[in-house]
Amino acid sequence: MKRSNWLLRVLLLVLAIGLIPLLGACGGDDETTTTAGQTTSTSAAAQPAKTYKIGLINSLTGLMAPGLAQVSGSVPVVEAFVNSKGGITVDGQQYLIDIAVEDDMSTQDGAIAVAKKLISAHTKIIIAPQFPPYDQAITSVCEDANILRFMSVAPDHQRYADSHYEFVAYSSGIGLKVVHDKILALSPDVKKMAIVCPDDPPVADLVTAAMADFKERGLEIVFEERFPPDIQDFYPIMTKALAAEPDAISFVAGMAMWAKGILESARQMGFTGPVFASAALGDPNQINAMFDPRYANDFSAQLMDVHSPEVKPLVQELGQMAQDMGLEFQVDCVNTFNTFWIIKQAIEEAQSFDVDKIVSTLESMDSIETVCGPGKFVGEETVGHINIGKNRIMNTAVPWYRIMDAKVQFEWLPIPK
Repeated sequence: MKRSNWLLRVLLLVLAIGLIPLLGACGGDDETTTTAGQTTSTSAAAQPAKTYKIGLINSLTGLMAPGLAQVSGSVPVVEAFVNSKGGITVDGQQYLIDIAVEDDMSTQDGAIAVAKKLISAHTKIIIAPQFPPYDQAITSVCEDANILRFMSVAPDHQRYADSHYEFVAYSSGIGLKVVHDKILALSPDVKKMAIVCPDDPPVADLVTAAMADFKERGLEIVFEERFPPDIQDFYPIMTKALAAEPDAISFVAGMAMWAKGILESARQMGFTGPVFASAALGDPNQINAMFDPRYANDFSAQLMDVHSPEVKPLVQELGQMAQDMGLEFQVDCVNTFNTFWIIKQAIEEAQSFDVDKIVSTLESMDSIETVCGPGKFVGEETVGHINIGKNRIMNTAVPWYRIMDAKVQFEWLPIPK
C-alpha cells in the first residue's frame, strides 16, 4: 500500500511538471521585450515573414528605355533597403516587399497590357510609368479595378483631380513659386523674361502657371515660343528670343537634352543671364556632365544632388547601401525609393492592405517621412498654385540646384505654402 502511494505521488509530480509549459503556452498574448525595447506578441514574433507584391511599370525597351534605365535599375537596392528596415508590418505580421517590374515597351498600348497583367495577378499597388502619357494610358483600367497608383515624379497636377486612386510622391510643380522666389532673389535686376519651353501636354499646366506667376510679379514676357519634342536645332528659336533682349530665359520644364540645347545656344550667342527651369529636369550631376564646361554657368532647376552632404540621412544611408551593392546611385534611384517608403508608412499607419483604407490614410496623415524630409499630401486647399480639390500631391521642402562654373551647388528651398 505504501509503495502504491509513493508511485501515485511520483506520477502526480511528473504530471504537474509537464503542465508548466502548457500553462505558459495558454498565455499566448503575453508580451516579450525586444533588444530595441519594443514589445511584441510572442505568437506574432514566431510567425515567418510573408511577401507583399507591388508592381512597377517602366520602359525597359524602346525609345524611352535609355533615359529611364535607373528607375528599374534601382529595384534591387530599394527592395533591400525597405526590407532591411523590417519591410511592412500589419497586425503583427511582417511582409517583405517584392517588386514586380513590367516593361511597357515605351508605348501606351504596352503600358495598358502590363497594367492588365499586374491586375490579373491580383496586384493592388502599382508604381505608374514615369513618362506621363503612359501613365495616362493606364488610368482608366486601373481606376476601374480600384488599383492604387503612385507617380514617383510628376511636373503636372491638374489631371490627378479626376483620379481617386493615384498619388504623386514628388511634384516639381508645387515648388514653382518657391523656385521663382530664389531665382529673382539671386538676380534682382531681371525684369524681362523669354519663355522657351516644350509643346508637350504633360507640362502644359505648369507652363501656364509659370507664366501667370511671372506676370503677377510684374515681369514682362518679351518672347514666348514652344518647340516640338523632336527638335534638333535651337539656334533659330534662340536667335528670335535674344532679339527681344530678355534678362532671363525660362525653360519651365522638360528633358535634359532640351536643357543642353537651350543653354549652350544661348551662351554661344552671347547671353549671360540666368537660364532656368521652374520644375525638375533630371539628375543634376548628369546634366552638368552633358554641358560644355565653357557654357555651364547660371543654370538651375529642381531635383536633388544625391551626393551632396546636404541630403537627408535617409538618402545618405540608401546611397551607402547602393555603393555596397555595386550599383549606380543617382536621383531616379532616390525618387523610386521615396515612393516605396511612402507606401510602407501608409500601409502601416492604416494597418491594412485595403486600398480604400490606404487612400483615406494618405489623405489625412499629418506627416510622412520622405527623402526631402517631412511632408504631407495636399491639394484639397491651395498650396503654391495647386488646388485640385483632394490631397494627392506630396508637399515637402524643395530640392534645388544651380550650376555655376561647371559645378553643382545644391540647397533646400522652403516648403511651399
